[in-house]
Amino acid sequence: MSRFWDEHRLQAYEGVSVPGYPNFFTVFGPYGYVGSSYFALIETQAHHIIRCLKRARRTGATRIEVTEEANARYFAEVMRRRHRQVFWQDSCRLANSYYFDKNGDVPLRPTTTVEAYWRSRRFDLGDYRISS
Repeated sequence: MSRFWDEHRLQAYEGVSVPGYPNFFTVFGPYGYVGSSYFALIETQAHHIIRCLKRARRTGATRIEVTEEANARYFAEVMRRRHRQVFWQDSCRLANSYYFDKNGDVPLRPTTTVEAYWRSRRFDLGDYRISS
C-alpha cells in the first residue's frame, strides 16, 4: 500500500478502501476523517464496511474490492472540494503544519460529519467488484 500511495498520493474510496487491495478495509484511511468526532468516524466507516460485507455474504462472494474508477471519482471530488477546508484559506496559506503531507495535501475529508454519515449509508455498492 505504501507503494500505491507513493505513486498515486494518499487516497482511499470514502476513506475506507484502496483499489488493488481486496478484502482490506480501513477505519482511518485518507480522506475519511472529517476532523470533528473520532467516534463519528468509527461509526461512519464501520457502517460502510458492514454494508460491503453484508453484500458479499448475501452473494456468497469471497472477494470484494473497490474499483479504480470509483476511487478515482471520489479522489477527484475530494480534490475539487478541499479548497473549502480551513487549511486552504488565506490565514493558513503559509503555515507549516503536520496536516500537510509531502504532496501538500491535507488528507481530511472535505465534508460535514452529517454528509459523511449519510454517504456511508447511501454509497453505490456497484463501486465494488464482488466475486468468488
